[in-house]
Amino acid sequence: MKVRKYSTGGTINSKVTSETSTQTKSKKKKSGKEKSKVVVKQQSTVKDLDTGGSTEQKTKSVSRQGQEKRSKSTFKIKDKDDKLLVKQVDKKSGSRVRVTKKGKAAGYGK
Repeated sequence: MKVRKYSTGGTINSKVTSETSTQTKSKKKKSGKEKSKVVVKQQSTVKDLDTGGSTEQKTKSVSRQGQEKRSKSTFKIKDKDDKLLVKQVDKKSGSRVRVTKKGKAAGYGK
């Protein structure tokens, strides 16, 4: 289930911040085999300067030996008072969506 809110209109004044980091580890055993692990983290925030609302997305992915082992993505929508309206968490095993009472009143969810 995806969270959707549609709006029509003109331009939006917004501030976007984005950050990406990568960590790499590798070990070599006595037998000659080499193990490698790569962790990639991404975070982005979009703040609407007109309404004061914001969206935040975080992603973390762990790969070992070139194969993705774990991944998690979190998406949050907040209002101008920095109160949570919607939170969506996607993992490899599945996803879940949480809509607060204020989020339902704002038109998100069912």
